[in-house]
Amino acid sequence: MEITEKTTLPDDSDALQNEGWARHPYWEQTGKKTRKRLNLKGWESYSVSDPVLGIILSITFSDMGYAGLFSITFADIRKNEVAEISGTKLLAGHRTGSDLLSDSAVTFSDEKMTVAFVRKGPRHHILITAPYLQLPGGKTGLKADMTLTEDEGMESMNTASCWSENRTRWICGRKLLPLRSEGILFINHAPVKLTSGKCLGTLIRGMGNWTHRTSGQFMMLTGIRNEIPWGICLEKGFIPDEKNQGNAVIYEDKVHKLGSIIVDSTDESLWTISDNDGRLSMKFRVSSVLKSDMRTHRVASSRTARAFGLFSGSFILDNGNEIKFEDAYGFAGKISGK
Repeated sequence: MEITEKTTLPDDSDALQNEGWARHPYWEQTGKKTRKRLNLKGWESYSVSDPVLGIILSITFSDMGYAGLFSITFADIRKNEVAEISGTKLLAGHRTGSDLLSDSAVTFSDEKMTVAFVRKGPRHHILITAPYLQLPGGKTGLKADMTLTEDEGMESMNTASCWSENRTRWICGRKLLPLRSEGILFINHAPVKLTSGKCLGTLIRGMGNWTHRTSGQFMMLTGIRNEIPWGICLEKGFIPDEKNQGNAVIYEDKVHKLGSIIVDSTDESLWTISDNDGRLSMKFRVSSVLKSDMRTHRVASSRTARAFGLFSGSFILDNGNEIKFEDAYGFAGKISGK
């Protein structure tokens, strides 16, 4: 069901009342009790793809309340290589995901890496340093100073769902793409400027109070056609109601809702993806795969398998127009966490 007006997320032990999907982040949080619960979880994940440089850079923060899990991932699509560094922060205290609309700031630093997300209005500023990260091609060390910007009035894919057997267990998320991106990287101390007009970003942000363990599959990709940026976000699992899953094409800043997705990864190097409404058909040529297992004192854990590469295929807009694309940069993954 499409939600078209503002509503609230549960406070304390209340049940989720309004399940569905929306073109804007209508779910708001009004109480303070929910933010203090240790079983509340939040996440914030940015990615930037530059097809001219041939790279995808992802920065992720998973907030379990009692611990935060941070990671920086650098994928070189042409070299078919990927590198990652990660860290943990105890007592993260729900510094992200508590309000999908508000300005926010998240920071983390240890001896291996520094991460800062600062969101103010439509601008998302990201700063990272990872001086010891072993990059593809034998280089060492990565710094980045990037700004991702939302177009005025752009729509996004927003969902909220709960478990029928216990409506106090719920999950709410927002996918925002494509974001116009600019900035500079320092690879092994050498400056590399992101390609203006070609570099696009994505944001996955959300929160929830779900069962002890959850799992699912996700995909994000972006491209440009006739100077028009577009993006596709897909998911399978995570929430119990497939009708409310966040599957959509975002084209000219408008959401075009897709059906449930079908993924065939029998050939691990070339996946086939479609939706049950017949509006999406594409192939995913895998460049590299990264598996990670992040644990914090046997309490928080996140197991992820991510594949980076190129997507080619077509999608159909709400007006019936078919858009074909080739070699769009993106990634897919499976995650299981508690």
